[in-house]
Amino acid sequence: MNEFYIWLYEHYAAPQFNEAEFPLFYQVQKQEWLEAASKLSPRERLLAVDLQNSLASCWGAAAFAYGVHVGLLLNSGFPGTLPELY
Repeated sequence: MNEFYIWLYEHYAAPQFNEAEFPLFYQVQKQEWLEAASKLSPRERLLAVDLQNSLASCWGAAAFAYGVHVGLLLNSGFPGTLPELY
């Protein structure tokens, strides 16, 4: 990945990730999941938490990448080949 994107993510996107400000439905689902995970064995709980954290990282990185892509398209004059409407 381009070093600028890494810097941009670490200095802009990552600090914005504050779970306390996420929507209520997310907070409720997370609490339900934590309650269900508490009934698992330690090994299964570790695997479940690892999977959840991996998914959150992947979704966050994908959303950030889409945002950068759209920003680059808009900055490049996209769509520059379309005819003007009068």
